[in-house]
Amino acid sequence: MTEQTQIATERNFRVLDSRWDGRSTLSVEEAGDVLGLSRATAYAAANSGSLPVIRIGRRMVVPRHALERLLTSVSA
Repeated sequence: MTEQTQIATERNFRVLDSRWDGRSTLSVEEAGDVLGLSRATAYAAANSGSLPVIRIGRRMVVPRHALERLLTSVSA
């Protein structure tokens, strides 16, 4: 995991790094990468409700704002 989870700047606090800018959702695998989880663990967390997801048919996506909220609530 790189500096993607917490980048402190002057008065701005970035939770995710700039490679996720412009994206409103992440795949479960991408969210797992941000959290340092394996693919299997990320899907298990999504299925159990620990990782917030939106289901579109059979596909699951993680809203960026929900992932950021999850990360900031843990670090607070």
